[in-house]
Amino acid sequence: MSEQLPPPPSPEPDSGGGGGSYPPPPPPPPPGAGLQPGWGGPAYPAPAYPPIPTPGEVESVLLYPAAPITLVEAVASEQAGAWTKKPLQVPTWGLGDVGITFAAWFFLSMVAGIAAFAITDGAGVSAALKGLITIIAVMIPWIGMGGWPLFAASIKGNGPSIDLGLRWSMRDIAWGLMYGVIALVTAIILGAVTTAIFGEFDSAAGDLGEQLSGNKLILLLFALTVGVGAPIIEEICFRGLTFSAIAKRGVAPWLTVIISAAIFSIFHLEPVRMILLLGIGLVLGFARWHTGSVTTTIVAHMMNNLPGAIFLLLS
Repeated sequence: MSEQLPPPPSPEPDSGGGGGSYPPPPPPPPPGAGLQPGWGGPAYPAPAYPPIPTPGEVESVLLYPAAPITLVEAVASEQAGAWTKKPLQVPTWGLGDVGITFAAWFFLSMVAGIAAFAITDGAGVSAALKGLITIIAVMIPWIGMGGWPLFAASIKGNGPSIDLGLRWSMRDIAWGLMYGVIALVTAIILGAVTTAIFGEFDSAAGDLGEQLSGNKLILLLFALTVGVGAPIIEEICFRGLTFSAIAKRGVAPWLTVIISAAIFSIFHLEPVRMILLLGIGLVLGFARWHTGSVTTTIVAHMMNNLPGAIFLLLS
């Protein structure tokens, strides 16, 4: 006769439930646990790699309110381990470099203006040569206005492409076309208001264009200077270095837009057009804040200057 099994143990109180004569069964193993060939034991859990951050989720000491999209994307790439260039650094350029930029522009403007006057004031200088020298004198100060921001970002930061938001992107160009239309509409409205207050007016570029109208080739070169060159240089200066230097100090983005637009307006030294220039500066500043790209503001600025450049050629 077979041996009789002992009775089950009496239940004991427990805090986790599972009453009855026997303790509750253990929880089921996680998926993938068990034996793996060649290991001879339970499988080790897979390492938990952090997800790749999106630009809106990136956190870093390198970033600041309204930082350029190029810097945000570079930081995200470095944090994800996909960055193959030299390690990113905290830029040391700032408002001091903005001051150097404007000081260099002013100094070069004075030197170029005096030199141009001395050369063209003599007898025997043709109108075409005078026009060419005048255009060169206009462009020489760009060495300070555009050159120093690029130089400062290169030696004190991560380069102008990353620190100043300069990149070739169809997204940025498309936004630039849209904001260019907005800037044009703003200029038309504020131009009408300015005319109603001060009467008919012209810009400094328009006055200079009239002086160069005797030679079509010189006039074409000047139109390209106004429609293409000036927007590139001014945006590198104002929405590139100046905007970023202000924002990097922790200033709220909306206030950064206003301050940079005011500097842009005052810089042109045209009191009658100051309200108009302030409106355009606000549109371009908001475009920089919205897209994080100076490429966008360059395209928008070109669109805003294009009608004036065409008018110079047709006149």
